[in-house]
Parts: sequence; C-alpha cells; structure tokens
Amino acid sequence: MRVEMVEGADAAAAEDLAGRLWSWSSRWHPGELAWLWRAAGPGVASWRTASWRAGGRTLAWARSTVPGRLDLQVDTAHDGLTPAVLDWFEDGAAGHDLAVTVLERESLLREVLLSRGYSPDVDAPSFLHLRRRLAAASPPAPLPPGYVLRSVVGAQDADARTGLHRAAFATPEPATATYRAVMAHPSYRPALDRFVVAPDGTPAAAALGWLDPRSGVLALEPVGTDPRFRRRGLARACVLAVLGAAVELGATHARVCARDGAADPAPRATYEAVGFRPYARNVRLVRPAR
Repeated sequence: MRVEMVEGADAAAAEDLAGRLWSWSSRWHPGELAWLWRAAGPGVASWRTASWRAGGRTLAWARSTVPGRLDLQVDTAHDGLTPAVLDWFEDGAAGHDLAVTVLERESLLREVLLSRGYSPDVDAPSFLHLRRRLAAASPPAPLPPGYVLRSVVGAQDADARTGLHRAAFATPEPATATYRAVMAHPSYRPALDRFVVAPDGTPAAAALGWLDPRSGVLALEPVGTDPRFRRRGLARACVLAVLGAAVELGATHARVCARDGAADPAPRATYEAVGFRPYARNVRLVRPAR
C-alpha cells in the first residue's frame, strides 16, 4: 500500500478518522475536532498541518498550532506511521522545545515518544477525561429567579454565543462570523447548543454538545460561564439540558475533558455533580530543543 504525505490536513478527514477510531482509549472525539478546528477561524491559516493518506483514506493527521507543540492521531491499524508523523513535526520545529500531548492510555504512542528522548512534563496542566452513561434524560436543573435557559434558535444567536464565549474564557476569539461557521458544520445541532440568559438579557452560561452517531457518544465542547454569573448552577443547568436533548437524539454515553487540580476545581466538580466520572488523563511529553 502506497502512503502519501500531504501538507495540510483536511478538518473533515481528521474528524472522520477520529470517528472511525473512537473508543474510550482514544484522545479525540470527532465533535471536539469539529469545534477546535472551526472555532480557530482565520487562525487556522497559521497552523502547520499534514495528513497521511492511502487509497483516498486518511490514516494519520498532525497539526502544530504553535512551533514546537503537536497534536496528532494515527490509525491504530497503521501505527507504523507514527515515526514519520514525528519526523515531520520535529523537522518543522527545529530549534524549539517540543511538546506532545497524548492520552495516558495511548501506551504505544508514549513508548515511541520516550524512545525519541521525550519525557513526562510533571509541571504541565492536568486535564481529566470524564464520562457517564445516558440511560434516560436527566431532570432539568432549577435556575435562579429571572434566568431563562433556551437552545440556540439560529444565526441571530451567534452574537450572543460569541460574546459569552469571550467572557467565559477571557479570549478575543471567536468572532461572530467564526461562530456562524461552527453553526454551519454538518454535525452541529441547535438542540445541543444551550445557553442561559440573565434577567437583564446578558448571556450568562452555555454548553455545546457534539453527537457522533456512529458511537452514540456525545462530547461536550465547550462549556463555560461568564465570571459575573458563576456559582449559581447555570453551567450545570446547561449541561443537563444538552444531555437530555442528546438522549432524545439517540446518545448512549457522554464525555467531557476538564482541567483538574487544586487551582481550578470547579469544572471537575460541575461534571461530577451531574454524574460524570474520570476515566483517563492527558499526559504531556516534552523534549528540549536540540
């Protein structure tokens, strides 16, 4: 089989590979890639990306969002491509410290990285993967008086969702046009995009879900609350609403990735309060510049 390396990874092909490979030992859910790729908007142009293909099928992809940081996925039936992917990354990041984030369960990938001089970064932020079964729709959570929870109606809500994301994550991105691009993605469903509006009309909290019909697994990405409205149970209400809508659409399980640690315990606490339990953790491996 002849494998071709192509500079520039197609987002749809990366999502398809993630869907084909999905299991609880996988780092990537196709919905997370749908969000991360589209929400970056024009910033995608600054990424280095590549894909490895054979017979019109994507076997691996890689992206470096900043010099020296790598995200990747390799078809488990073609794991012999892993060194080629790392060669591509390291050649393009010469002179930089290198960092690759993997799931702790990806033991083969970790072994390859260790053999190439990478070592665990004990100071890296810790991110947990949590999951729960969706046997039935969850009961709605109560809201403070005057707060209203609803689903996104259409493009007219893009401004509200964009402003909320900026406030919740203290970032200038995404732009309204970028969020409209997210909403135009084939996997996007308004029923899985819920937000709470405060009594004064300010969007206060939101949760967006992505359902992979092949596996029946829903990924939550992103979930956030405007700092002015935290500690009122608003994110919890949004998450429960998305989970309930996902059950009606055929979801059987849900997963989410959340920062863990004493410095920021709220995300994990929010998810565990609605039935999520940790099952895996991200690990960052690093190698100093040579």
